[in-house]
Amino acid sequence: MEEELKDLIFRKTLSNAYKHDGKASKDAVIRKIIFLKPELRQRIKEIIPLIEKIVAEVNTLSLEEQYNYLLAKYPEELKEEKIEAKRFELPALEGAETGKVVTRFAPNPDGPLHIGNIRAMLLSHEYARIYKGKFILRLEDTDPRTKRPLLHIFKDEKKDYEYILRDLEWFEAYPDEIYIQSDRLKIYYNIAEEMLKKGVLYVCFCSKEEIAKNRALGKACVHRDREIEKNLSDFDKIIEGAYLNENAVVRIKTDLSHPDPSVRDWIAFRIINPKDYPHPRLDSIVAYLGHLPYLWPTYNFASTIDDHLMGVSHIFRAKEHMGNTIKQSYIYKAMDWKQPYTIHYGRIKFEGVVLSKSKIIDGMKKGIYEGFHDVDLATIISFRERGFLPKSIKQLILEMGIKPVEAKISFENLHAINRKIIDPIADRYFFVKDPVLVKIKLGSSQKIKRQLHPSRQDFFEFEIIPENGYANIFLDENDLKEDFEVRLIELGNFRIVKRDSSYEGIPLEDQSLEYAREKKLKLIQWVYQGYSLDCIIKVPSYIFGKKIITGKVEAQIEKIKPNTFVQFVRYFFAKLHNIHDKVALFYYLHD
Repeated sequence: MEEELKDLIFRKTLSNAYKHDGKASKDAVIRKIIFLKPELRQRIKEIIPLIEKIVAEVNTLSLEEQYNYLLAKYPEELKEEKIEAKRFELPALEGAETGKVVTRFAPNPDGPLHIGNIRAMLLSHEYARIYKGKFILRLEDTDPRTKRPLLHIFKDEKKDYEYILRDLEWFEAYPDEIYIQSDRLKIYYNIAEEMLKKGVLYVCFCSKEEIAKNRALGKACVHRDREIEKNLSDFDKIIEGAYLNENAVVRIKTDLSHPDPSVRDWIAFRIINPKDYPHPRLDSIVAYLGHLPYLWPTYNFASTIDDHLMGVSHIFRAKEHMGNTIKQSYIYKAMDWKQPYTIHYGRIKFEGVVLSKSKIIDGMKKGIYEGFHDVDLATIISFRERGFLPKSIKQLILEMGIKPVEAKISFENLHAINRKIIDPIADRYFFVKDPVLVKIKLGSSQKIKRQLHPSRQDFFEFEIIPENGYANIFLDENDLKEDFEVRLIELGNFRIVKRDSSYEGIPLEDQSLEYAREKKLKLIQWVYQGYSLDCIIKVPSYIFGKKIITGKVEAQIEKIKPNTFVQFVRYFFAKLHNIHDKVALFYYLHD
């Protein structure tokens, strides 16, 4: 066990050092180890000296030595290339002190994270690290009726809501503490009991229509001033499963004249019958409570209690949550608690994407999307599958900072950032979409030497061997005409002629590049049939009007590893998913 632990620490320290110019961060390694092995949190004081020792040893190695260790022992740690993204600075936080900033990311785990809701996560994590504070992940799963939690997405998940943890790990946003709200119902009940005794909460039996009417009129309902003992008694009965067929809710006394009617005596708890709406973690909740959970806190109640008990100092949320900040302030005032600083940033509108989890799930049921990883979706799972780098997404989001103004973003913004980062490492290959076989006239065998990248002297070679004076190549159907001259890149100048239902390529007398330039011949890529693979590319439907395009790609592709970035000349960047039975599967990235 101890040797396994040392090996894990050494591996993650090497990986962290190599990704950060040869210097590992002790704190980053600690967070990573605890994230991977939560059971070690109780031994952290014992483990820290070991981590410090290994970090010091690794930091004495040169970058080349670190790379060689990783390559020899832990090649999986090199899957993500050492790529630098643009650096940026966030503005200072009001009321922030080094070592005392506590932030939280609190998603509802009813589906995977997407490009629209990771802003709070990235800001919360970044500021916690800037101020050497604490970053908390809190999974808010207390509404099994309208936002039923999704426990797992991937078959190999071992923890509840692990898919969210994987998204955070991809961004290297390792939480210092993790909480699941459905494990904390007793805490909410106990605080509610305190507030009932203070006369701040009350049990209300009004119908939804009566509540709405009284709110609109700014009028107190008949239950608002009931005896404290009666409220406490009814509260206990509801917890035990009474009043299931009645309109019992627990409300907080606020300002009945508040200009926003939704703020007026908002609902803190409501009944959700577990027999009608079973929580996916029901067994563990029953084991924790000792009975079925009938009474569930609303978002604003549970979130406020947890922010206080967890010592959250700064909250990042979109402007549309300003109403929630106001609602939560009534709990802070009633309990004489200090309210965290709340930073409201402007909403980001992403053009042309579906972000609604309910619409995504509905689309999956109808067969529109093949899963949360579908190329048409803006989920983090999809972005990871397609090949976007976390650094690109992080740069896009954090460059917006915490401005309160709304911003409309085209995915071209993200494409531009990602392109700039991967262009230096993406080797160039020839791919032909909608391939048509063309017989080109060649007098003898011809060796082709192709440069993999314009900035490097790396090449691959293959030989075209004609039969009976002809060789077969593939050209894109869209590049073909009845009779035209063309420059086949690195092969020469040809006249392509249609003969009945087939095409033939005849070499021009002048094979020079100067002739091609003078005549303004179109330069097109091609694939030799004798050195080709079938290729399938998954593409967002808005690109070509369909999700799958097929073609031919150079067989050199067989020599690269899955998850490798490539650029298909004259087409786009893509990421290799796998090669199976001589068929290469790629994901479209961007142009």
